[in-house]
Amino acid sequence: MMIAPCKKLRILAFAILAFCLPGKAQTPSGDDASSGEIRRGEEAYAAHEYPEALAAFANASRLSHVACVKCYLGMSMTCVAMKNWPAAGAFADQALAIATADADKAKAHNLKGTANLALSFRDASKLPLAEQEYRAATLADPAVPPYHFSLGVALLKESHDAEAVQELRRFLQLAPSDAKAEIVKQWIAEPRRSRGEFAPDFHVTTAQGDELSLASLKGKIAVLDFWATWCAPCRESLPDLKDLVKKYPPDHFILVSISLDEDRNAWQEFVSREKMTWTQVNDGQSELFKNFGLQDVPTYIVLGADGAIIQRVVGTSPQQSIAYRLKDILARQPELNSH
Repeated sequence: MMIAPCKKLRILAFAILAFCLPGKAQTPSGDDASSGEIRRGEEAYAAHEYPEALAAFANASRLSHVACVKCYLGMSMTCVAMKNWPAAGAFADQALAIATADADKAKAHNLKGTANLALSFRDASKLPLAEQEYRAATLADPAVPPYHFSLGVALLKESHDAEAVQELRRFLQLAPSDAKAEIVKQWIAEPRRSRGEFAPDFHVTTAQGDELSLASLKGKIAVLDFWATWCAPCRESLPDLKDLVKKYPPDHFILVSISLDEDRNAWQEFVSREKMTWTQVNDGQSELFKNFGLQDVPTYIVLGADGAIIQRVVGTSPQQSIAYRLKDILARQPELNSH
C-alpha cells in the first residue's frame, strides 16, 4: 500500500523547509567564538529549539569580525521554521547583500522564495515573487535538486503546468530516490492533482475476493465508509447506507465499507448477519485509515470520478441521518444525476 501524498500545496511549501539548512560555517578561520555560536545554532535548529537557534545565529553575527553570510542564512532559515515570514525574507535579503558564492546566493533566494510562497496563501501578489526567487536559486546553483522542486511547486500553484513539469522532471533526474519522487511523478502525469486533495493510491482485497484500488474506482462516485463493529454510531448508520446502495446505479456509484476490526471472524459474522452485500474491506491494521489521515469512526469520504476527495463527513448527527448529510453532496455529482 502506498503512502498517502501530501494533501495541499500549503503542506508542500512547508516541506521545502527541509532543504533550507545552510552548509557548514564559512566564517574566518580565527573567528572561533562566532563559529561556536553557529554550531550551537545548527544544533538547536536540528533539535527544533528555534528561539535558541535564532539567538545563537544572531550572537554569531555580532561576534563575527566580518559580515557573516552564514549567520544571516541561519537566522532566515530559523524564522522560516518559526513561520515568521517577513523576518525570514529580511534576513535572506541581508545574506544576499553580502554573499559572493553562488551557493550562498542560491540558499538565500530559496529561503526568500519559501517565505513568499507561504505569504501567497493570504496575499496572491507574493506568488510571482516566490517564483522569481526560486528561479534565481536554480540559476545560481542548478545542480541542487530541491531548488527545482521548489520552483515546480510555485509554478504548479500558478497553473503554469508545462514549465512546472519541466522543473519537476529535472528534480527527478537529480534526485530519483527522493522521498517525494512518487508524488512528483503523479504531478507530472496529472498536474491538477497538486491543486486539490486526492485520495491516496491503494490496493486491497475485498471480502468478496476482488482486487480493489483507487484506479478501479475511476469513473464512479464512491463513498468510503470507515467503520467498526464495536462502533455504535457506525451500526446505527447501516439503514442509511443500505438506502444509498439501493438509490444509485452500480455502474456510476460504489459504496465501500472499510472495517477497522482486528477480529476478522467477528467482522465477517457481523457483515453476513446484517446483510451488508456491498463491497467490504477489512483494515484491521488501520493502514488505509492512517493513509487517509483519519482519526475517528464513522468517517465517510466522498470521492469524485477522478479520485478527488469531494468531502469528508465525520460522525453521526441525531438531527440528520447519514443519508441526509450525503444527499446534497451526491446530488451535485453529474455522474449520478444524469441517470
